[in-house]
Amino acid sequence: MTVLIDHRDPAQIDFVVRRLRESLPVALPTETVYGLAGIATSEKALGQIFHLKNRPQFDPLIVHLLGEEYLGEICEIDFELQKSLCRMFWPGPLTILFRKKKSIPDLCTAGGPWVACRAPKHPVFVKVLEGLRGKVLAAPSANRFASISPTSARDVIRELGPHGLEAVVDGGDCKIGIESTVVKVISESHIEVIRLGAVSVEELRSCVGAKCEIEIRSSGSGVNVAKAMDAPGQMKRHYAPKTSLMFLEDSRDGEIDFSNAALLKICANDPVPTSLDGPWKKTINLSESNDIIEAASALFRTLRQLDDDPAINLIVALPSDEAGIALAIHDRLRRASK
Repeated sequence: MTVLIDHRDPAQIDFVVRRLRESLPVALPTETVYGLAGIATSEKALGQIFHLKNRPQFDPLIVHLLGEEYLGEICEIDFELQKSLCRMFWPGPLTILFRKKKSIPDLCTAGGPWVACRAPKHPVFVKVLEGLRGKVLAAPSANRFASISPTSARDVIRELGPHGLEAVVDGGDCKIGIESTVVKVISESHIEVIRLGAVSVEELRSCVGAKCEIEIRSSGSGVNVAKAMDAPGQMKRHYAPKTSLMFLEDSRDGEIDFSNAALLKICANDPVPTSLDGPWKKTINLSESNDIIEAASALFRTLRQLDDDPAINLIVALPSDEAGIALAIHDRLRRASK
């Protein structure tokens, strides 16, 4: 049975720190989604993370640390732009790739030379890192591989409890509700966005300036076979509910049985094609107020709710305006529908 940890109790947080020091994984809240955390330099801890998640070892993990000052122990810094991105976006939901040092096991990086790092902003995760006094944590999303990312402690218990997770720290619902943006610095004037996420491309551009090229890697550019990847979040199918999902980026011919289907709109004002007038079993707006940040926060929670509804056997999702964090929402829906 999974123990639910109260983050307000110092004794319970001490217990979490002890278990992590013993190379046992514990689920922790972040501002994006809940993560399954283990000491990033421990082969034992990393092995347990992969086992609990049923995650293939060709998919690397993200390492979480308190800040830029801890990078020197685990990686090489090749560009001033990497440092600048740390200072502009940390703590926060930007993950940056660095060349790893030997202190990080190959298991953490899928055998590759790149280690993905970020400094989380959630106070509970920060408190645990402070208790570990310099140790860094690998923490992929606390769910079974390729399923919907968890945004509450309830989600984590449901996903990983049956598979032997010992404890999860309850930090409430995640504020952002969608994973971090992952970037790779190619040169002082070139950034590749490997995974769209909570930091929008527009935010990156406003900080690095017009002279820096920002290239976006195609969504789900990884493959569904055992091939090592340079960063997490590259699978073609990922973030997927058990219920069939269609993401209608373009108008399609063909009939939909509306009687057991849910129409999922990102914002209430997003237009619905006349061919999709319904009647739907359910129509859901991720944001009634047309707030794309609110919509992102509600995405995974809503997909879980629809997954639990026995009356729904199909989710049909519509796109929103191609701007800001909507690009990341589209990325998740696109890959959930493959």
